This record gives sequence, C-alpha cells and structure tokens, in this order.
Amino acid sequence: MDDTAGLEGVSTDLEDAFGAAASFLASAVVAKDGRFDDKLKLQFYGLYKQATAGKCTSGKPAFWDMAGRAKWDAWAALGDLGKDDAMQRYVELLSSVAPGWDAGTSGSKPGKSRGGGGAMGPVFSSLAAGEEAEASGEGDDPGRARSLHELAGEGDLEAVAAALEAGADVNGRDESGCTPLHFAADRGAAEVAAALLAAGADVDAADVDGQTPLHYAAVTEHRELYELLVGAGADVSIRDSAGATAAEGAPAAWGLGVPCI
Repeated sequence: MDDTAGLEGVSTDLEDAFGAAASFLASAVVAKDGRFDDKLKLQFYGLYKQATAGKCTSGKPAFWDMAGRAKWDAWAALGDLGKDDAMQRYVELLSSVAPGWDAGTSGSKPGKSRGGGGAMGPVFSSLAAGEEAEASGEGDDPGRARSLHELAGEGDLEAVAAALEAGADVNGRDESGCTPLHFAADRGAAEVAAALLAAGADVDAADVDGQTPLHYAAVTEHRELYELLVGAGADVSIRDSAGATAAEGAPAAWGLGVPCI
C-alpha cells in the first residue's frame, strides 16, 4: 500500500484506527492517565511524527533544549520506517498499554478526512503542543531581553554585536558552565563565533563536563566552526571529564585521527 495515499484522500482502515488511537491518547494525556509516563509519550510522539511526516530530516535541537532533543531522538530513532508501519506500531503500542481502548469506536472516527479540518490534524495536540509553541514563538516573553548566550545560539550576529557593545560579558557562564562561544559552536554559527573571538572569548573555556567549544563543534559536526576555532588557537589536546579530545568526538570522515599524548 502507498504510504501516503490514505493521508491525502479517503482514509484507510489503518488510518482510521491510527486516528482513533491518537485521539484516545490525547484525551488520556490531558486527563493525566498514569499509564502513560514520559518515556511512553516519547515513543508515541516519535511514531506519530513518523506516521504523519515520514523520516526525520530536521537538525537536532541545541544541547540546551533537553525536551526538544528527547523528542528528536524518539523520532530519528525510527529511521526509514514506513508511514503505514509507524501507524501500525502506534496502534499496537497503545493496545499493549491500554487494552480495550478502542471499545465503541466503530462509528465515526477522528482519523477520517471530513473537509475543512484535514486528516488527523489536531488529535495529538496535547503532546505536540510544546513543539508547535516553540516553532511559533508563542512560549516566548516578548518583553524579556535575550542573553548573549541565546543570541549566540540563534546566530544573530547583529544582536550579538550590539550586546557586546553594550557591555555583555563575552566569557559569561551559564548554569552548565557554557560561554556564548559554546552556544555558537553548538549551532555552527561561524560568523558569531568569529565576532566573539574578536571580542576576547576564551577559545578553550571548559563547561562543567570539561568540554570546550571545540568539543561542541566536533560533536555537532560543524567542520567550518571546528577549523575556525583551531585557527584561533584552540588546544586540540584538551580532554573532557570522560577523557576524550574534541577530535575523538568528531566524525570519522573528517580524518582527524587521535592526537598523541
């Protein structure tokens, strides 16, 4: 069966079952049903995204976005799983956690297209609300001034320059010991990183885990940023608390090898 056929037009039996399951789960989560803990909700989230959007192709959220990274991991872990298979797994998982959930659902089901609303649009809003709010900016306080760390992570060069000119601490630390340069390295914001370095950023600043901006650039696979930091004098021999150098965390395809001690 074509993975996308049901979602575009008249729904299939599988799509109907999937839509009904998603609707049931949304109601259960709103009602704080104790059977669905955070780990389970992440599994359902990943399967729902795979079933409706297909394979995860978006970039991994920044390291400070713990919730976003957990959701991304749950989705990305499904790899090339087909949409139909994802729907089937979703329904089967729900049946294993809440047997009999579908009793009395043989009539009109929320997974069916009815014009105007589209297929399965809002049925998972209770679990997807956080993601949608992040994407739309609804969760932001418009009156709150963003920190230099945030601006660096967003790659906003103009705002970073203005903040530095206003006296923002280029080597300020957050609760994890990260500096703005760590944030820029994590997101691959090369222009911002260059501006921070020009303003006196410590290229070898280590966070609470002993990781430098170079470690962050390597782990997040931002080669341009990695080379920028090395060119700025980053110490490639620094090991984090786990004993790893930045090069050891970089993709093998970079061909960096393991530095000698």
